[in-house]
Amino acid sequence: MAQRFLSNREARGASSHHLVHLISSLRPFAVALDAVPLAKVSAAMVRDYVRSLHVRLAPATVQGHVLDIRLFLRWAGKRILL
Repeated sequence: MAQRFLSNREARGASSHHLVHLISSLRPFAVALDAVPLAKVSAAMVRDYVRSLHVRLAPATVQGHVLDIRLFLRWAGKRILL
């Protein structure tokens, strides 16, 4: 799923730097979900993940990760994957 998202972003002209940033945001998010199907990801799960980011990262860094995750979830939702 994430590979399709990244391919879509690349086709839309995303730079290699942006793609690397997306990967660095989405990979830990996927690991934290521990193989939960995307359709079962709830707002509470995302909120808990973001709270865990606030403990480990600077606020500006968290904001970038949150924007990337939001972009991915919005993309998935438009494709009725959620």
